[in-house]
Amino acid sequence: LVVRDEAGQVVRRLQGPVTEGFHRVAWDLTFPGTAPVSGPETPDTAPGGFLVGPGTYTVTLMRETDGERTEIGDPQSFEVERLSEGALEGSPDDEVVAFWERLASMQRSVSAANAAINVTRFRLERLQSALFRTRTAPGELDDQYEALRQRLFEIEEDLGGNQSSNGQYGSEPATVSSRLGFAQLGTSLSTYGPNPAHRRQLDIAESEFGDIRERLDTLIEDDVPAFEEALAEAGAPWTPEAVLPPM
Repeated sequence: LVVRDEAGQVVRRLQGPVTEGFHRVAWDLTFPGTAPVSGPETPDTAPGGFLVGPGTYTVTLMRETDGERTEIGDPQSFEVERLSEGALEGSPDDEVVAFWERLASMQRSVSAANAAINVTRFRLERLQSALFRTRTAPGELDDQYEALRQRLFEIEEDLGGNQSSNGQYGSEPATVSSRLGFAQLGTSLSTYGPNPAHRRQLDIAESEFGDIRERLDTLIEDDVPAFEEALAEAGAPWTPEAVLPPM
């Protein structure tokens, strides 16, 4: 099932059962989740994202067989409405949804960066094992490995704080993750809308994340592959994600 907004933009794709009989499919009125995909998902495990705003939506039923897609019937329209009005007047619905979309974009980027850091950490650990299995004396390659490891640690700390001391020795400096968490905690489950503090923290998080992402991209796309090539030239065994060694 494909859900679209008034402008015809797709807001959610829902998998329906394909067994014989009548079935009911429920949409939780959210956009798709932005967390990294770590494995195959089912309709029951696919996460939802932020709420959509009130308005008119349509849903279309589609069948896919051997890669061929066919629409079944005509699109059906329905209204999404507020359950109640708050005691205090909040932001207009379109502003609330626009802020949620900014949050979702940052959440997608930051969660992806955290996942990439974890993947790169395991990648470096494999490369360290490969380094020990070369026929080289400790020296330049060991220095290169340690420099990569330290840079990854610094990126991780700038993104989410020092994991060793976090919460143990008083207040820690604000980070991209903590700023994003503040903006998200105060607005994600309320249609009231962001206050100036939420907007300010998201602005800073977006600004600070640009440099962190650039450093992480350079490390993953340029520097780690260059170290893998240096290991291959030194006769190290192959590791996942590296190019195949020459014959």
